[in-house]
Amino acid sequence: MVAASYLVDRAATWWRNLAEHARVSGVKPCNGKWDVFKEKLIQAFRPVNHVKLARDKLATLKQYGSVAKYNDEFISLCMQIPDIGEADKLDRYVRGLKYKVKRDVELAEPKTVEEAMNKASRIDSISFPYAGFPNFDNNNSYAPMELGAMNGNKSFKSQGTSSKAQSGSWAQQINREEFARRRKNGLCLRCGKSGHIARNCSIPPGNGKGNGSGKWQAH
Repeated sequence: MVAASYLVDRAATWWRNLAEHARVSGVKPCNGKWDVFKEKLIQAFRPVNHVKLARDKLATLKQYGSVAKYNDEFISLCMQIPDIGEADKLDRYVRGLKYKVKRDVELAEPKTVEEAMNKASRIDSISFPYAGFPNFDNNNSYAPMELGAMNGNKSFKSQGTSSKAQSGSWAQQINREEFARRRKNGLCLRCGKSGHIARNCSIPPGNGKGNGSGKWQAH
């Protein structure tokens, strides 16, 4: 009964119909048993070809975000394929990783998917410790940050960096404390204002501290 209370839309309609038939028959819905409820729910809503669909999705699964998100999607699909072997899972998992993560995982020669996941997660946490910072390069990998920018040191601009590097990104022009403050308060990581996220911010990169007139640029 508790599980049924969480059903919505089509599932809720399905349950009301089932419960009504049970009431008319003078019995409890699904005989009051969890296993019966679960089986009927699966039969009603799981696609007939769900294993093939899961295999198709697994074959094209790629890591576009964090390793943690990729791991969740991978495990969810594998759970829907009861006859998949450990070797096939390991091969499919490694193939879907981003290039730089995949390279380091392959060098470690993991024997199981669990070992590969642990290695990939460690690489991800070391290479990209701040989950709010976006991916700046064009190779589906992580762009290193200027140490001077992380420490709030503006002198890194004069240390032989290119004009492209000097212009920097908005993430490189705020220090760690300011980044944490914006993230904690749900502010835009680019301009520091509320009501939107950095991806939708209209302020150009590099103008995260205002437009020079003492007022924030209008959004």
